[in-house]
Amino acid sequence: MNDFFTKEELLFFHANGYVVKRGVIDKEKCREITNIAWKFLPQSFLIEDKKTWKGDVTCSCCVTQDLRKRRGHIRIRKESIGQYHQAQELVAKNKVVTAMVNALLGRDVKLAPAIFRGLYFTFPIPRLFSYPHYGHIESHPFQVGTITYCSDVKKDGGGLSVWPGSHWRFHNTFDKKIGFYSNENYKACAKYYNSIKPLTIEGET
Repeated sequence: MNDFFTKEELLFFHANGYVVKRGVIDKEKCREITNIAWKFLPQSFLIEDKKTWKGDVTCSCCVTQDLRKRRGHIRIRKESIGQYHQAQELVAKNKVVTAMVNALLGRDVKLAPAIFRGLYFTFPIPRLFSYPHYGHIESHPFQVGTITYCSDVKKDGGGLSVWPGSHWRFHNTFDKKIGFYSNENYKACAKYYNSIKPLTIEGET
């Protein structure tokens, strides 16, 4: 147990590979970041009118594409928002978040410099058909990933999907810790997790 996590939360993180903390980031700060992110969307997108959230969108990592074809996902990379220091200060340079990560890993573990990946939108789109739930494995070097919700995320609202405990099984399907060097056990493990529905994390800002 420490100043940020109970013993039960630490055990949960160890067993499941993630832990949820609420109320860490100030709500006003979240609104500020949301307004910054909105600057990168088409002018036809009005923040207060959901009916306008449609049509072609160009994000910083992909070609122009209809929002429905993107399944509502828009990524704004850090290179595009470098001028807005508030965005990076939200998490990557947040002293409280850094201290929390340190508490999860243990004080004897030296933290690598924090990296801000960017701002990610998930817009609601009509569910004309269901999409398969495919997992994603980060193969580049990193210790802990953090995600901050800047607006309320309800059921089917684009929340983070996780497969609790999957990190234990996938650990033995790679021969190296860095890079995508999978072995003969990977395909069966990936097939298993892609066949089951993940847990989607809901939450309020």
